[in-house]
Amino acid sequence: MTGRQEWATPAEISVRYSVPIATLKEWRETGYGPKATRLGRRSLRYKIADWEAFLALRSLQALRLLWCASRYRLTHMPRC
Repeated sequence: MTGRQEWATPAEISVRYSVPIATLKEWRETGYGPKATRLGRRSLRYKIADWEAFLALRSLQALRLLWCASRYRLTHMPRC
């Protein structure tokens, strides 16, 4: 690894991860999801590594919920 980070615009993130641009904007405003960095006055960028980590964490959370549901066979999700 060279230490160089890859950056992407909101439009590139939208296409790459199938997240609507409006959702990205809402997430920025609420503090959810990977942090965006403003480069200059108008240029907004996301670190690709931050998106990969965010999606990996969401996948683990989804697997945990499936495991809980199968273990407890409940119609509602407990905090397990």
